[in-house]
Formats: sequence, C-alpha cells, structure tokens
Amino acid sequence: MHESINGFIDLMRSAKYIIVFLLFLSTLYSVEMPNCLCFDGGDDYVHINDAPLRFTWRFTIECWFNIHEFSDSTALIDFSSTSINQNNYLGYGIYTMDSNRIALRMGNLTNQVELILPDIEAGIWQHLAVTYDKYKNDENVVVFLNGQVIKKADCNINLQYPETFRPYGVYLGAFYDYPYHKAIKGELDEVRFWNIVRTNEEILNSMEIKIDSESTGLVGYYTFNQEADSLLNDLSSNENHGKLENMTDSCWHLSYAQVATTQPSDISFDRFVLSWIATPDFDSYYVDMSANEDFTSSCEGFPVEDIKTDYYIVDQVDPGSYYYRVKGHYDGEQLEDEPWTAIQSVSTVSDAATAIELSEFELIPQKGQIHIHWQSSSQSENTKFLIERKTANTNWQTIYEIPGAGTNSIKMNYEYHDLNVIPGIRYYYRIMDLDYAGKLDSSNVLSSEISGDIFPDHASFVLNEIYPNPFNPETSISFNILHDTEINMSIYSSNGQLVDIISDRYYHAGSYILTWNPKGLATGIYFLKINSMNRINTCKLLYMK
Repeated sequence: MHESINGFIDLMRSAKYIIVFLLFLSTLYSVEMPNCLCFDGGDDYVHINDAPLRFTWRFTIECWFNIHEFSDSTALIDFSSTSINQNNYLGYGIYTMDSNRIALRMGNLTNQVELILPDIEAGIWQHLAVTYDKYKNDENVVVFLNGQVIKKADCNINLQYPETFRPYGVYLGAFYDYPYHKAIKGELDEVRFWNIVRTNEEILNSMEIKIDSESTGLVGYYTFNQEADSLLNDLSSNENHGKLENMTDSCWHLSYAQVATTQPSDISFDRFVLSWIATPDFDSYYVDMSANEDFTSSCEGFPVEDIKTDYYIVDQVDPGSYYYRVKGHYDGEQLEDEPWTAIQSVSTVSDAATAIELSEFELIPQKGQIHIHWQSSSQSENTKFLIERKTANTNWQTIYEIPGAGTNSIKMNYEYHDLNVIPGIRYYYRIMDLDYAGKLDSSNVLSSEISGDIFPDHASFVLNEIYPNPFNPETSISFNILHDTEINMSIYSSNGQLVDIISDRYYHAGSYILTWNPKGLATGIYFLKINSMNRINTCKLLYMK
C-alpha cells in the first residue's frame, strides 16, 4: 500500500513538471497576431484613460486606418467635448466627414483650429500622423499622409480638456460627446501617442516597423497585435490599456495595415524600381502595374506573385508613365480577398523630359573637382533635387540628392562639389526635380572636364561608380588608383557603427572593381567610407531585401 502511494506521488510530480514545461514552451513559441480592430458604425469603441494623453502644447499622434464608408461625426481618435455654455471645442481629435474627408480639430475655451483633409480614398489602408509644437515660429501643426506632408497650419493655443460633459478619456474608433456616440465604419491599427514632436524622417522611417516600447516620449503604444480580448494592450511603459466596449471577438480582424507604396527609385530611360514599405508579418507581396490609372488592364508580365522583397525591378520598359499597386499576402488567405495599397505613379526619364526652370545652372572646373551651381527662382511641390552624371561610356547615375523646398517663389541657390572626377574625361550633368507625386523633370544638360595639371598632387584614388544602388543581394564598387597607395574601404551603419571592412591593403596604379554582399545584415541605409592617404570619400548605400 505504501509503495502504491509513493508511486502515485511520483506520478503527480512528473505530471506537474510536464505541465510547467508545456506552459514554458507555449510562452516561448507564442507569436503576436497581426490584428486590427474593425468598427461597425454603431456604438462600439475603445476607451482609454486620459491621464498620460493630456497634451498641452506639443504632441505627435500616429495611426493606420482603413475607412470603409465615410460619414459625418465619427472619429478615428477623439479626446474632446463641446462646451455647453460657450459652444467651444475642447481637446483634440481626428474625425471623418462625408465626401471622403478627414478633419483634425484642436481647441480650448477661447480658440480652436480645424484642418480639413480632402480626397481621402476609402477601402485602403493608410498611415496618418499629426504633430503640434506651439512654440515653433509658424506652420506648427503638420499633417502627414503615408509619410508625406499634406497640410500645415499656424496654431498658438494651449489645449484644454473636457471635465464634466462626459466620461474622461480618449476614444478610439468613435466620436463620443455625451450623449452622442457614433463609431466609424472601418478598421484601425498601430496607434501611437508621443509627448514630443517627431520629425518627418522619424515618422517615415518607422511607419511599418515595430518600435521600442521604451522610446523617448512614447506615452501610448497600441499595436493591436494580440489575441482577441476585451482589453487593448498598451506596450508603452504607462501600460494604459484600452477597454473594448460593445465589441466582440469578431471585431478582431487580420490586419493589412503597415504596407504602402513609396516613391520609385533608380529611374532611368528604360528601368525603374517599384518600391513599398511593409511590416515583416506578411509572407509575400503581389504587385500589379498598368499604363492606366484605373487598371483596366495590366502591363505585360503583370501582376507578379510571391515577391519576397519590398521592391520589384522593372527592366527594358517602354518610355512613358505607369501606375502600380501592391498587396501584402498571408499564406493560407485568399489573394483575391486581400486589399490593395494606394496607387503610385512612375515615369521613365528621357532626354526629352520637360525642362524645369532654373534661373542659373553652371559647371565650374576647379582643382581636382567640378563645382556645380544652380539657382531656382521658384519651386512647385518639390520634394528633392537629384544631381545626375554620365560619361560617354556610362549611363546616367544619381550622384547626390538635396532636399527641395516644397512650393515657394523665393530665389534659392544650391551647389555641389563633385570630387570623383578623372582628368581628361568629359562629364555630363543635369538637375532632376522630383515632386510630391513622384514625377521627375529635367534641366538642360551641361558638360565639363578637368585637365591633368589641375588635379591635386596628393590625390591617389577616384571612385567611378557604385552599381546597382539600391541593391540586392550585392553591389559593385568601381574605382581607379592613380598611383600606388594603401586603401581602406569600410562599411558603417546609419548609427555610425562599423559593420564590415571590404578592403584594407596596398594597391598598385590601375582600375579595380570590388563587390560587397551584406549577408547577415538588416535592410537599410549604410555608408561606404574610403580612406586613401587621409583623403576620405563617403557614399550612401541602400540595401533592400
């Protein structure tokens, strides 16, 4: 009898260890669900305690949204009330309106501001960000759609909030001004609240990725990447979880947010790279391209399925204008049921491109370099200038980018010193203007060269070309050694960390080509630093998977 009892106890102990081990494994291999919340236009919403979200004079708010049907008086995010006594708007909010519009509102007891965003497309996922900085001199309210500035306004108020007119808190997916209450018809995902003003670059570079929950200024972080629950988890240090009201498990949907087309790159006469940003949750991508904006028919060879990268190279394309769109795809889901992104346009570049109006454009050969200078008397929706260069034996290549100034009528001067030139070779230059819609215009073409007697005596290294760039899986670096010397070529990450050394040895005079394959490194921007006799050249590389 005693032996039977001991055997039973040993069995129970073993079972306990097995259960604990299984629980450990389930935690170890648990996977976040790429979910979002769907609102049905009724009385459903998410309520969040307002304590960390009472911004006064500065903030950044971000979210991904997909409005199925636009209507008045619903909200993506709402922390507001209308004063009964003074009929003034208090707080802040992002609201939907009829006719495919979105409104941003901010106010206190005496002042309020409203920005209307027209022509917001229904039925697609888009990223919206709003920044406010009261103490910026002007245009201190900025609205971004898919990483691009679409609206600016002046505002000089300290925000005030409702105290007695409704339950305290922030509402996601609905407008609530007691007793009125109405939800959006659509989906919401990846909501972030910051008590700092984020830059355009910071917003653009983090739209589709998971961010550090301990990031400076992050006071509310709702990824929605969880199993169905009655609480929406806040991953920030505040742990200010939202409570789902009048919502069931069926409101949790598989999310197709965090994928969006971006401005195409590496554009030439018969080639361009279709690109997009996307969360790594997707298993593959599906890309379609058409010569018609309504996609009545696809270009030959399109659509393309099972793409594993966040770009697609189109070679030997006929000159002209095209449109493309992308789907993020999950294995096991029906491709025809998965949504498209917004449509992006792209045009090939030709010598017949429409010339931009420059009041000055000149090339000045100097000692060991060609000085490029131009002046614009006005700009229209200019996101950046690109300096392109070629020789008789090479194609056009972008050698430098300079941010544009949007739209203005101010004379602005620009310059660049091209140090990677070889005596006796004639170089051709043109200035490209890239606008917000992705359209490229070209200046006229100028040429220049430097003679051998003005090349610096100490120069030993000349970088010819890095191609392709952007690249995957590798890129080639072409250079000339003018006389015997030691060369160090190193690769640095965007935060300045040394990640690879391509070459560190003595070279004899001649022409060389080296190949770099960043195997094992993450997608992103890297910098090639070349040191020759204490003369340093630095070039930006874009590695795309």
